[in-house]
Amino acid sequence: PAAVTVRTRVPRRLQFRTVLAVRNRKGRLSPVGGSYANGAVTASTYATGDLFVAADTLAPSVRPLFAEGADLSKSESLRFRAADNFSGVASWTLRIDGEWANADEVELIFPMELTLRRWPTNRNSASINYGPLTLSLRINERYEKVNSAEMAIGDSRWQENADPQKWPTYEIYADSPWNYSLILPESNPFADFKVTRLPWPADNQPFTLQGVPLEVKATARTIPTWGIDETGLTGVLPREDAPRSAEINEITLVPMGAARLRISSFPTSAK
Repeated sequence: PAAVTVRTRVPRRLQFRTVLAVRNRKGRLSPVGGSYANGAVTASTYATGDLFVAADTLAPSVRPLFAEGADLSKSESLRFRAADNFSGVASWTLRIDGEWANADEVELIFPMELTLRRWPTNRNSASINYGPLTLSLRINERYEKVNSAEMAIGDSRWQENADPQKWPTYEIYADSPWNYSLILPESNPFADFKVTRLPWPADNQPFTLQGVPLEVKATARTIPTWGIDETGLTGVLPREDAPRSAEINEITLVPMGAARLRISSFPTSAK
């Protein structure tokens, strides 16, 4: 294409709308493109013949593809048609102006696919995501009640006259194995994964192990050398070549927000 520059004076209010145009066979102006700067319109074009400087002053139109007053309460989507009479629309954003009414809802639908994220600086461990949700190992939780006054730490601001029975404290311990290495075949890491949607909880609280409405089955092997450290917490992730058990186990993953004890960065192996 040839770079064409046409010098002309254009009112400031029209400069950002100004392009070069040609006249088509029907006698109408067709946009060539370009932009106005420093007293000239410049565009790259293959067009020949007379060129015109034109300002696109008519805004694009947006028309709903549903009747006015239609009941949209059960609609899964709203469709609109955008059109422009001259230079076209490179991109557009539609905003619906108005006021919220009682019982109005906004539903966000995310692409729900399994994805894998590696952590190279953390023994090349892997986290599994399902759409925007990071998954964690489902661990049976054992709650042990302890004396709040005796267990209070310095920054808790425990008040000496507080009744520990009214302000209980619990320690949570793992009551099922947790030291797993995920099996992620190189050709298809999610070959053995199975996603299951469960009923929404009656109490409308999905972030508990009892009410979580989603679970993902996977396969894994335990790493016997990975255990609790001297502080009573999960030991650091083992080396990538740490021995795995021969037995293959089916494990359950849940959204991380539903778990109180969390393993969400896993060692892995191909088989």
